[in-house]
Amino acid sequence: MSLDVTGVFFTRHQLSAWKSGVINCLGFWAKSGLMVGDVGLMVLTSPVKHLLRNVNKFLKQAEKKVTERLYIRIYPSAPNPRTTEVSKLIPVIYYAASQECRNLDVRVILQNLKRRYDVVLSDNISAEFRGWLASHCNLEAPAHWEQLVIDHDSHASHAYHSEEHLRVYNHVVLGGTFDRIHNGHKLLLSEAVLRTTERLTIGISDGPLLHRQCSNVKLNVCSEKVLKELIEPLPERMKALEHILREMDPTLEYNLTGITDPYGPSTVDPCLECLVASRETLRGADMVNEERKKKGLTKLHIHCIDMVDDGCSISVHPEDKVSSSTQRIQLLGTLLRPPTPRPDLPAHPYIIGLTGNIASGKSRVREHLKSLGAGVVDCDRLGHECYLPGSPVVQEVVDAFGPSVLDSSTGTINRANLGTIVFSDKEEMQKLNKIVWPRILDKVKQQIEAYREQGVEVVVMEAAVLLEAGWDAAVHQVWVTIVPELEAVERLKERNKLTEEQALCRIRSQPQASQLVAKANVVFCSQWETDFTNSQVDKAWKMLKTHYLQKP
Repeated sequence: MSLDVTGVFFTRHQLSAWKSGVINCLGFWAKSGLMVGDVGLMVLTSPVKHLLRNVNKFLKQAEKKVTERLYIRIYPSAPNPRTTEVSKLIPVIYYAASQECRNLDVRVILQNLKRRYDVVLSDNISAEFRGWLASHCNLEAPAHWEQLVIDHDSHASHAYHSEEHLRVYNHVVLGGTFDRIHNGHKLLLSEAVLRTTERLTIGISDGPLLHRQCSNVKLNVCSEKVLKELIEPLPERMKALEHILREMDPTLEYNLTGITDPYGPSTVDPCLECLVASRETLRGADMVNEERKKKGLTKLHIHCIDMVDDGCSISVHPEDKVSSSTQRIQLLGTLLRPPTPRPDLPAHPYIIGLTGNIASGKSRVREHLKSLGAGVVDCDRLGHECYLPGSPVVQEVVDAFGPSVLDSSTGTINRANLGTIVFSDKEEMQKLNKIVWPRILDKVKQQIEAYREQGVEVVVMEAAVLLEAGWDAAVHQVWVTIVPELEAVERLKERNKLTEEQALCRIRSQPQASQLVAKANVVFCSQWETDFTNSQVDKAWKMLKTHYLQKP
């Protein structure tokens, strides 16, 4: 995952398209002497006091030469990278990366990484140093070398200046969710790797820890994870974490394990010596030592770090620190996964299936899409029509559920009475669906055909049961709205005059939001103000118009 300079996230799919445009320009850049490449290596050899004042400038220069990933190697000739100099410099690098080059995946590596680099940038590009780097660091020949120029008043020497070594440990532990690795994660991992000589153990939050940060109120971190439905599956997070660790330092042993309680291996492994934590989780680290004391285990040394300042917080989540929560919020309205090609569907109109659980904000999103020019099909309204007098569905429903569901004075189905029956019994709900769903889909197809005749480009088919009914086979993309359960409960209590128990019953009779998100091309969340929801929709609409609409 990458960011552009405005702080907007690209998915891998979008980034691939963007990169293809960059690659098409390489011929011009090469002729102009502005050689660029996907992967770069920055090698820093000057004293830390000089590097500290030049890091921002170096990263700005790198951003002009590297389009995707930049590896940074500090003091490649040092006999031991675990020094206070390196520890001082790494936080500065990641802070500068968050400020200066958001489109780059910057990674500080603590051992030499053999691979092909398109560009090498260094404060020392002498022939002697380049030869040494190639022979001692197993550096495959790069396509292009760039000089990093130290400020004229720095008078930097290219000799390695040793400082005191860090306090290190054989076995170190840390924990976290590690969803979509960002600069804050990289700093935390670097600090842990720097202090480890043998084995680094990492507990990765899963299961109930994704619903609540911790069920133990003593830890004072019981708030619900923001957009937990967008957290990547544990296997994907573990794979990404192991990959970056082995690039960082392949000489260590890494023990990665999913955890479902706040402590994980930190309170059961007697070999552990040090726990690395951020200042925000320091209370939790103290609780770990309290638990270890109860079990007769040695107290862990706590190494506390300050997280990386982000500098691009958003109004609905104004955090100063780089966080996975902010990243997930910025994914709203973007293309999470490319749509499956649908050659069986007519290209016009382009059909969006909009779905989400009760009180998740579907209607709000639908109305904004309508204001942008989309034709809309309200499947809930079509379902209501099926219960009106004269509809063949009415008698079928009465036959299936009894006369109590019929309002004898009007001849319509009493939806409140029917809802009491079906929302409390899945078998009864399935019985109703078999009657109503085919009739609704027939009406949907009629409306879409009418829009086609009118020349409408995009039709939004809003249906809470889109996936359950299999109607996603009739759309080009699936867009999903989500909202935290507690917010949905409050909306139902106010809107439908339900008790909390009744609201929860209705919500929990539907699929989990994470199941809907797993099928979604685009996700929206309506828990914040309307303007922010609309901005998510605007982002998705722009993506749709730019990449998926074809002229008839």
